[in-house]
Amino acid sequence: LLYRFSTPVSVLITAVVFAFAHLTPGEIPQLFVLGK
Repeated sequence: LLYRFSTPVSVLITAVVFAFAHLTPGEIPQLFVLGK
């Protein structure tokens, strides 16, 4: 991802993917923050 996007964008994408990999709707905000 670092080759296609800037570092902040790559971190954001990784955090979103991490959150969706653990799809429990109530936990997504916490996982999103922890994924960063």
